[in-house]
Amino acid sequence: MDAHSQTVSNYITGGTGGAGGGGYGNGTGGDGGHGIGPTLNFDISANNLTMNNLHGARGIDILHQTVALAAIHDSVESFPQPRCHPETRVQMLKELRKWALAGGQPNILWLYGPAGAGKSAIMQTLARQLQGIERLGGCFFSKEAILRAEMEKLFIRDVFDLPIYLGNYHPFNVEQSFHDVHKYFHDEFGRIHRKHRKVMANVPSPWPSPSVLETLVQNSSGYFIYASTIIKFIDDTNYRPTERLAIVEDGSKESPFDALDQLYMTILCSVARLSELIPILCAIANFRLSVGWIEQLFGLADGDAQLLLRGLHSVLNVPSNNKDVIHSHHASFLDFLNNPTRSRNFYIGGSRDVGSFRIDELCEET
Repeated sequence: MDAHSQTVSNYITGGTGGAGGGGYGNGTGGDGGHGIGPTLNFDISANNLTMNNLHGARGIDILHQTVALAAIHDSVESFPQPRCHPETRVQMLKELRKWALAGGQPNILWLYGPAGAGKSAIMQTLARQLQGIERLGGCFFSKEAILRAEMEKLFIRDVFDLPIYLGNYHPFNVEQSFHDVHKYFHDEFGRIHRKHRKVMANVPSPWPSPSVLETLVQNSSGYFIYASTIIKFIDDTNYRPTERLAIVEDGSKESPFDALDQLYMTILCSVARLSELIPILCAIANFRLSVGWIEQLFGLADGDAQLLLRGLHSVLNVPSNNKDVIHSHHASFLDFLNNPTRSRNFYIGGSRDVGSFRIDELCEET
């Protein structure tokens, strides 16, 4: 072929037809309009020209139609994205970034922790850091309830116990950090004091008092889900921040924990055999019990307690053995279970006497 030959491929697709009209009553909506034909304009100068007119959608166009835009770490559709508060999770992010940039094996990382520990915020922040140094290959974040439900069925803990994965992944636990939560509360309360300066003009800073701040930090169990829920409630511009804080401290009026309650309700509703779960939760909340004790107390077969509680690993620490005590990851989860207005059908209050009698009876037998 001549050195000046040119080949041009034109991808030609028809326009999209207009949407059909809506039906009225029992009537049928109108048909959609016809698509407008394609328009192609070009001005090419060449000695020899080969032109290929290819009809139909290009592969890249088909892919664009199926992109989950909300799954991108900086997507506008999922704004505001969760991210770590400045100067928190510093060491953890440093270690994760080191792993991401090191390459080599293992090249799978399992970031795990209880519900509300901040896993999404940590990975969103890491993705932004890697993008900033042009080392982010890709990411996919999903908040879709259906996808989350399907993932729960996989029980990721069990997947990583398979022989194919043993030793081939890097486990990373998102541990509680009272220091980071204290930093978050301190900064956010300062921001709220400045933001609501007209109604807070006579409220001395720092606000609230150190004792109140420390109580909130302890109530968080070192996790951000409680802290962020409290801050969103107090930062409502329709109310005085001091009044909203008083509601949080009182705990008997309007609930500031709607988002937290929804999270706990979603987790509990996903568990099978709900009728058997409530008395077991009551026993766990009121007494220091192991899996083995639970099975004896409720006459369960060996292994049944683990099966009943396997869907609650995000809120309960359930040891893999039968001897260690089960405990809640969050103090707020126990508060939720003991409040009939918040937990509704999962309320465990009023059952302690029954549980105490059965435990005393069991102790006498053993």
